[in-house]
Parts: sequence; structure tokens; C-alpha cells
Amino acid sequence: MLTGKAPYAADTPLALALKHVTESVPKLSGDLAVYQPLLDRMMAKSREARYPDCDQIIADLERLEAGKSTGHVTDFLSTDAVNKAKADADNLSIVEDFPSIDAGEPVVQATEILNTAASSTAGSAEYQKTEILTTAAGAGAATAQATEILRPAAVDKGHATAGNSSKVAGKNTAKAKEQKLTLVEKNPQPDTRSKASAATIKSLLWAALGLLIAGGVYAVVDVDMGKLKTLAGIDPGPVYSRVGRLITVPEGSFKMGNAGGASAEKPVHTVRNKGFRLGETEVTQKQWRLVMGSNPSYFKACDDCPVDSVSWNDVQKFIKKLNQQTGLRFRLPTEAEWEYACRSTGRNEKFCGGNDESALAWYGDNSGAKTHPVAQKQDNDLGLHDMSGNVWEWTQDCWHDSYQGAPTDGQARDRGACKQRTLRGGSWIDVAGNLSSTGRFGSSAATGNRNFGFRVAQDI
Repeated sequence: MLTGKAPYAADTPLALALKHVTESVPKLSGDLAVYQPLLDRMMAKSREARYPDCDQIIADLERLEAGKSTGHVTDFLSTDAVNKAKADADNLSIVEDFPSIDAGEPVVQATEILNTAASSTAGSAEYQKTEILTTAAGAGAATAQATEILRPAAVDKGHATAGNSSKVAGKNTAKAKEQKLTLVEKNPQPDTRSKASAATIKSLLWAALGLLIAGGVYAVVDVDMGKLKTLAGIDPGPVYSRVGRLITVPEGSFKMGNAGGASAEKPVHTVRNKGFRLGETEVTQKQWRLVMGSNPSYFKACDDCPVDSVSWNDVQKFIKKLNQQTGLRFRLPTEAEWEYACRSTGRNEKFCGGNDESALAWYGDNSGAKTHPVAQKQDNDLGLHDMSGNVWEWTQDCWHDSYQGAPTDGQARDRGACKQRTLRGGSWIDVAGNLSSTGRFGSSAATGNRNFGFRVAQDI
């Protein structure tokens, strides 16, 4: 709106929205440079750094426009300056600069600044008041308040003043100015410049609203940025292309195990998991190849099928290389995390997502004796696919034939020598009973069967 052109250019609306997410904030020049702090905050990539609501945008716009109309612009107060302003608020009572008053014309603008001690009743129907937004916690603060500096006595005196006068009540006026308790000077003459300012504000507000809407693209929890980028014809990036989307699993407690199940599923015990992220699907053959440069799978020629025939030791090599390539820290889920996520944070479900194995899983009765592309079956309530069936999934834990002495904090049970590791979930070759949400299986860490695969996890 300010420059007469859009901040970004793209061929499709989706690609344009993604540029708002991924590209740096455009820089304004010339007379428009004064709006740069406003633009930076409106288009901040971090959700916490953006304006929380339109009222604050309006307040900052009005503040900038008021400053421009008198030849200067007041500072956006730093956190330290605001804190000092609060501390000295009681020492700054009145700063007046009233023009001559015609009782019939509302020509005086009384500007409000942050002052917790100021009266909430200051002002008059004959005065237009403009708020200055001062952020109590710097950029990204969740809330900000603007309260009035003018007291009723100041307004009454303004009615009686024929000329311009300046009066400062309080001990530290000069000090207050040094600490950036700055009042915007008034422009008492309504002229075309005021109309132009109003038009500019209106244009900026529409732009701000558009940015806030565009911000929704990346404000949504667990937004599938990789798929959005792919659809828009943009490189999905190194992380998504290598491990897929990660689902956030909230912290919580659940009863792990099955009192009516096999001995390996007992005793039932309470586990408290911290929040973590887990792959929406098993790692695919294409993703493995991007990281490792090869494909060990028995069922080849299926990029979107889970990688198979990988041992626990193979998976550790994959994760090490993945972390080096992305600069992030991925790992296998612990067994407690896996079951908690499979059961949608601990629900009493027979399989991962419900009780209908055919809807949820590829297994012996419907797989045709092979793996299938991921995410074709119904997901569970967390949005995780194929937790039951397709391939058994490696976890971080050593294999133990019961839960006797198992951790209760969600950590992996992997102390000491550990030749066997734990797998969960069942596979394309198994009977339905092996797909159980509580079923467990152990195998050598060096074994990579054609029905063994995995998905990655990440700490929050």
C-alpha cells in the first residue's frame, strides 16, 4: 500500500502466502523508512513477535502519523525505557501545550502515554484523544496498555487558555524526557495533511489485516509446511524431505501395558511422558535414500513405501547422518512414547486409532504380502498414520520380557549391555492380534528383516 506494489511476487496465492512465511521482511526507503519498525513487527516470522491484535497496530500507526505531522516521530519505547517511564510516572503530572480554543470546535488532540497513575476520566467531549502504544515487555509482548497522562484539571485549564502555554508539574520533567517519556506534539490546525494521514492509516490497516491473515499460514500448530511448499512448487526443505511431517504429542500420564495381554505387556504401570514430536508416518524409501544415498529395502520401486530391511544399528547411522545434514536432533521414540502416541495419549484402544484393524492397518489379511505407501490408512486422533501394521517400528529401548522395573518417566530402558531392542506395531505379514496397541516384540539390534522399519522422534 505504501510503495504501490506488493511486498512479494508469486504465481499462485499459495506460493505468495508461503513467501510471507519464508522470506525476509522488505525494507522501506526514503520517506517510508519511518514505517519500518511497524512493518517488521507486523510481518515478524515468530508468532510471539507479531502484534497480538489490531488495536495495537492502530495505536502505533496513530502515534507515527501524529509524530510525522509535527516534523518528528516519537521513539518506539524500549523495554528499559518503558520500565523507567513506569517508575517515574508519578513525577510527571501534566505536560500541556494547548492552542487557543473555540468552544464549538474540537480542535485539540490530547495525546495519551503509558502512565499507570494517570486518571481514566481525563478529557472532554471537545478534545480528540490519540493513544500512544507503549509495550510493557518489548517486541512480542502479549498485551500493551495505553493510559492517559492528562488529568481533568489539565483539560479544564485548557478551556481557559487563550494562547499556547507550557506547564510542567512534578520534579523530573527534564529527566522524564531523557528517559523517553515523550509526548507527541499537537497539530491543532485541521488541514489536508490530516486527511492524507487518515488515508495512510486506513491503507496501512488493510495491509496489516492482510498480514495477520497471512500469518495464520504459519501460526497454526503442526502446519504441514512441506506439503504446502510442494504444492506451491517450492523446495520443501531438508527436514521435511528427509523425515516428513512431525506431530506434536502433548505431555501427560497414562497406564502402559495390558492386564489382559501377554506376560510381556505386564505389569500395567503409570508413566508420565514429557511432550515430544513424532513422525506422522514411517520413514519412507525416498527419505532414506536422500539421507543415506542408497535403498536397503526388499520391496523396492515404491518411494512412498516405508523403508524396510533396516536393523536398529542401521537406523542409528541414519539418525546420526540426518542430524548432521539438518543441524537438528532426531532420535528414535522410547517405547513408552511410542505406546502413548499410538493410543492417542493413552486411550484404551485395541489398535493405534481404534478397534477396526482393516481401516487402520496393512496386515496379513489385506496387504497382498507387501508393504504399501504410507498414510493411506486412517490415522489416529493425533494424526499419526500406520502405527499399526505396514512395518514393525524400532524403539530406543532394550528388550525386556516384562515391565518389571520399567521407567515411569517416559525415558528409554537402555542401560547396560543390550543385544536386543524393542519393536512395536506389527507389520504387513502379521495376524491382527500382533497389531495390538500394547503388543511388543524383541529382536537383535543387528537384524534387518523385510518387515522392520521406523519413524523418528524429537524433543520439544
